[in-house]
Amino acid sequence: MKRPALSFLLLISPLHDRARFRAGFEKFLAGLSELAGVELREIDPGAGELPSVVFVGTGGTEAGFRELAGRLRSPILLVSHPAENSLPASLEILSWLRARGRQGIILHGPPERIARPLATYAAALAAGSRIAESRLGLIGKPSDWLIESRVDGALVEARWGCRIVEIPIRDIRLPAPGEGKDAGKRFLAGAREVTGVEPELVDQAEALTAVLKEQIAAHRLDGITLRCFDLLDVWGNTGCLALSRLNDEGVPAACEGDVPALFTMTAAYFLAGTPGFMANPASIDPERGEMILAHCTVPLRLAREYSILPHFESGIGAAVRGVLPPGRCLLFKIGGDDLSRIFLCPGEIVENLARPELCRTQIRVRVPGDGTDYLKRPLGNHLVVVPVSDPEPFNAFRSLFF
Repeated sequence: MKRPALSFLLLISPLHDRARFRAGFEKFLAGLSELAGVELREIDPGAGELPSVVFVGTGGTEAGFRELAGRLRSPILLVSHPAENSLPASLEILSWLRARGRQGIILHGPPERIARPLATYAAALAAGSRIAESRLGLIGKPSDWLIESRVDGALVEARWGCRIVEIPIRDIRLPAPGEGKDAGKRFLAGAREVTGVEPELVDQAEALTAVLKEQIAAHRLDGITLRCFDLLDVWGNTGCLALSRLNDEGVPAACEGDVPALFTMTAAYFLAGTPGFMANPASIDPERGEMILAHCTVPLRLAREYSILPHFESGIGAAVRGVLPPGRCLLFKIGGDDLSRIFLCPGEIVENLARPELCRTQIRVRVPGDGTDYLKRPLGNHLVVVPVSDPEPFNAFRSLFF
C-alpha cells in the first residue's frame, strides 16, 4: 500500500556544517518516515506556497523562518530534535508566531517518540487542507430559533479558507405528489418497522435526495445544511430521509440551516471518514454522568437497524429512528461567528431509547465526570456524535487549529 505523503520545509543555519548535518538528518528522516508510515518530502524554500510542517534542523534559524513565515500555511507544526539547538530555536519561533496571532505547536523528540504523533498531526493537517478547499451550502436561512448557531461567512473564510454558499430556499424544487414513485422502495424494504407513514410519503422524501444533489452539483458543494422546517407547511414532508441518505453517501448534510453543525460534521468526516449524527442534547444526568441525545435523522451507516416514523414535532412526513450499536464515540462541536471555538468530549453509547416525547433517534451516552461541561460552555443546541474509537486525530486537530 502506498504511504501517505507529508511535505516539509527544512531550516538549517548557515553557520552549521551542512554536509555533516545532512548526514545525520537523513538517518533521522529515514527512521521517522518508517516509524510514522508516511513518505516525507522536502520542499525547496524557493517554492511558492510552503507547507505547514517545518523541521527546525538547527539553532540560528529564527530569522530565516521569519522571512519565510508569510508563505507558510497555518497552523504550523514545528518538528524539533534533541540536538543542534533545534529546540531553543523552535521555542523562539513558536513564541514569535503566537505573539502575531498565528497558530502552531512543537513536536519534539527522537523518531521513536514523535513518529506516531507526526502521523496523527499529518492526518489533522490534511483534514484542515480539505476544509480550506470546501464549499458548504446553506439552503435557506438558519432556523429562527438558532439565535447563536450562525456564522459570519467572511470571517469563516478568513480563518478556515472554506466558502459558505447561500442558496435561497425558493430555488429548491420540491418533488410533487406522486413524483419519485418507488424511490423509497429500498428504504422501505430495509426498515424494521414503518409506523404512521404512507409509502408514497417515503417515495417523495427520498425523491428530495435527487433535488438536493442537483444543487450540490450546480454549486460545487462539499456539504449542505437545509432550513428543513420550512418544508413542513409548504410540502407536507420533511428533509430527514434525504439528509440521512446524503450523509450515507459521503456528503455531510445538516438540519435546520445550522452551519456550525454542518462544519463540525464536515470536519468529522475528513478526520475519521465517517458521518456524524447531529443531535440535540435532550437531557443530562449528573449523578450518572450521562447525556441523552436525540434527533429525527441519522445516517443509516451508523445504525444497525432503523424504523420509519413521522417527524417528531410536527407529526408530518417521514423521519428515521436508528438503533446505534453500543461503543465509544466523541461528542464534537465547532462554533462561534468565525468557528473558532471547539467542544470535544469522549463518550460511550450505552443504550438506545424510544421515548415518545423526544425526536426519533435517541441514544444514551456516558461521558467523563458528571456530564455538565456542555451546560457551562455550550456551542448552540446541537452536538455531533461521531462513533469512533480513536480520538487522537480529533485531539490533534484541536491542538493545531484552536
